[in-house]
Amino acid sequence: MRAKAEEALDENFAEWYKASKKSHNDCARANLGDSGVLFAFVLPEFHADGTHEPLGPRDVPWGNA
Repeated sequence: MRAKAEEALDENFAEWYKASKKSHNDCARANLGDSGVLFAFVLPEFHADGTHEPLGPRDVPWGNA
């Protein structure tokens, strides 16, 4: 899907992706807050080959509801 989006958006992809990812991650971090009980996930850094950087310990829910 990413390859198709890059192809469709051409030179605008990098700017769009960066802004979209930042917006999502800011929201996810706010939802996770200090308790980590809300169902939110921070997006890792993805590579063009489909792999990604590891998730951090506070990038996924960690608390108990």
